[in-house]
Amino acid sequence: MAGMFLTGNKVFTSIAVGTMLVVAISVAGSLTVLPAVLSKLGGRVEKGRLPLLGRRRRNGESRLLGRVIDGLRRPVVSIVLAGGVLLALALPAFGLHTNDAGETGLPRQLPIAEAYARIQHAFPGGGQPAYVVVKARDVNAPPVRQAVAELRRRALATGEMKNPIEGRSNAAGTVTVVAVPLVGSGTDARSEHALATLRKRLLPATIGRLPGVEVGVTGLTASSKDFNDLLESRLPIVFAFVLGLAFLLLLAAFRSIVVPLKAIVHNLLSVGAAYGLLVAVFQ
Repeated sequence: MAGMFLTGNKVFTSIAVGTMLVVAISVAGSLTVLPAVLSKLGGRVEKGRLPLLGRRRRNGESRLLGRVIDGLRRPVVSIVLAGGVLLALALPAFGLHTNDAGETGLPRQLPIAEAYARIQHAFPGGGQPAYVVVKARDVNAPPVRQAVAELRRRALATGEMKNPIEGRSNAAGTVTVVAVPLVGSGTDARSEHALATLRKRLLPATIGRLPGVEVGVTGLTASSKDFNDLLESRLPIVFAFVLGLAFLLLLAAFRSIVVPLKAIVHNLLSVGAAYGLLVAVFQ
């Protein structure tokens, strides 16, 4: 969980803190309340066993556990079967695509998604807009207004942005927001390419050339793209931290190199299988 602090995203940081608190409380309860309850129950702790899972062999060993152990007597077969299943489950994870899908992420068969699609077909809008935020001493000054007008002209000329391109300013006249609708769904490749055109070509050639003027781009497409870029850049650091720390802890605990290496492989297989299932089911 500490590795999630390295993602640079406050949502993941919050999840890490919450999970750490849950684990800390569980450990505290296991070391205090649980022993007291077990002591109080005494022999009555065996009451309420599940009928099938609670059955035991004559020597006291669980039947279910015995069958698992019996299967492990053939380690090569067990490794091939278990590893093969995990690898098969992990394969879809290579097609993982993260984005802030918004309403486009809803299953199409939901009544609300069908209604939304009919509304969009009957009353087509201008697409998901990118919001160009301009900050200046006076956004109503002629140079700023001319730069915004030039941005609008060039944006429409690219074919990747369309009308209505509209702007609104605050009462103080220090900030203006220009909505520039992009082609595509908002999070697909077309929208991301249009966003790159806006950020790298149009803004530097128009508003970005004005001295003393700050400009930035936000909106669904921008936030989704920036989130993906941040995640992609931090992912190797997170993996290196988590796996490296796990290796050192197990190395110190067991004085063995093989045990932590096996644990890391198992960890990667289980995480890969979990993400593979997520991709297969939801994506």
